[in-house]
Amino acid sequence: MGAALEVIEGGMVGEVRLREHYAARLNDLWHGTREKIVALGDLLIEASRQLGYEQFNAMLGTDLDFTRDHALRYMRIAQDVRLSGPSSRTALPEGIQALDALRRLNDNEFEAAIASGGIRADMTVREAQQLVREIKQRSATAYVHRPLSNKCRPPTRPGGANAQTYPELVYLLIEARKARGLSQAALDDLIGWAEGQASKYEIPHQDDGRISSGIALLQWMQGLGLGLSLVPLR
Repeated sequence: MGAALEVIEGGMVGEVRLREHYAARLNDLWHGTREKIVALGDLLIEASRQLGYEQFNAMLGTDLDFTRDHALRYMRIAQDVRLSGPSSRTALPEGIQALDALRRLNDNEFEAAIASGGIRADMTVREAQQLVREIKQRSATAYVHRPLSNKCRPPTRPGGANAQTYPELVYLLIEARKARGLSQAALDDLIGWAEGQASKYEIPHQDDGRISSGIALLQWMQGLGLGLSLVPLR
């Protein structure tokens, strides 16, 4: 390991060797205990920064013993201090899917579920998902249709292969989601967004819609296995 680190720090190898280095370390953690979930997520985040988008996504697609979806889950959990920090570690389940389900709770909901014993170390994936559904159903408000907003045009089919405006980009992302066979709710789960977030991003022209931030846009594309390519405008 020391030699590998020396090579990387010295800048003496190309992107492929660096990618092989991270793939080997990630696979070692994957085959270890489930207690290494946070370490695996942290290493994935480090690899994404060091490798860059193209090499990182190539590694997720071919070099690892687990799927892209699992990798995104590990990264989401590592970035959530409620799940990765020591304060509530003993009260949390160990399974990756159960932890990822609990991420959908906001801070107040999460703290209340910890205090009431709703979140338990021995809870199953199904129990975690059911708890989140029940909490969200209790806090949900009745949907009221709102008029169209002038802030942004609705998703629009591009005139060519590339999107040149935000509405055209949203259109292509919607088509990519449909081509993958994902519902909006399934995309929320895959990325780790709050319930209904994908729906809001797909209707930016409505008052209850949202225009995604740069970070959310990257999460959106990565969740669908897509990247962003910059080309000169004609």
